[in-house]
Amino acid sequence: LPYFFISLVPLSATFRDENPFSWPIFTNYSTLPLKLTQLIYQHTYVQRYFLIPWNHLVEWCEYGHDLISPIRLCGRYVKFAHMTKRRWEIIIEGSDDELNWHEYEFKYKPSNINKYLPIVPFCHMPNLDWRLWFLPNDAARGIPPPNWFLVFLERILDHNQAVLSLLGSLPEQFRNRPPKYIRSLLYDYRFTYKCDQDTKALVEKTPHVHIGKTWYRNFVGIYAKANKNEK
Repeated sequence: LPYFFISLVPLSATFRDENPFSWPIFTNYSTLPLKLTQLIYQHTYVQRYFLIPWNHLVEWCEYGHDLISPIRLCGRYVKFAHMTKRRWEIIIEGSDDELNWHEYEFKYKPSNINKYLPIVPFCHMPNLDWRLWFLPNDAARGIPPPNWFLVFLERILDHNQAVLSLLGSLPEQFRNRPPKYIRSLLYDYRFTYKCDQDTKALVEKTPHVHIGKTWYRNFVGIYAKANKNEK
């Protein structure tokens, strides 16, 4: 919705006081060549960037795309052109003995498999949860955790209240003190459906699957190894 309102700003420059149907665009056909050109551009744009299989059938349109592209007649008003088919999530856990681990929950992004999807307040951007969404995609390509994430884990070990306030529910064991160890894991999250045969079959085959009311998740691997609190 915010992107929609942002797009209205340049659009307001085209507003007029008279009847909209009296505008030249509706009363004559002088703009028809431009309209056809833009239509062809949009057609080839969708083919090129969304990988339509029959793209090779209109090679002449690709030539037109390259010719018209510098004019910027059409823009790609989407945040991401391609989405992944999986949903990997980072889970942070704390421990005192590296045997019993307790999970830190987040406010917005999936963590607790029994927690229903939250409603994000209007005009609020959960920056931490938003940035954490990108890291699993980087991990799938072999990119190591960024420095800011490692510092984020260190601040949790320091029991920094400003950082802890960005999280949701803290483990009961570490509400008043920091853990001795902290680590982050990768899980593959999927929605849980009642009487889902695929879910039941997955549980029978995979011992690391946890099923909740909202999500079921499968352990993928360690994202960042355990850090020790030296204090």
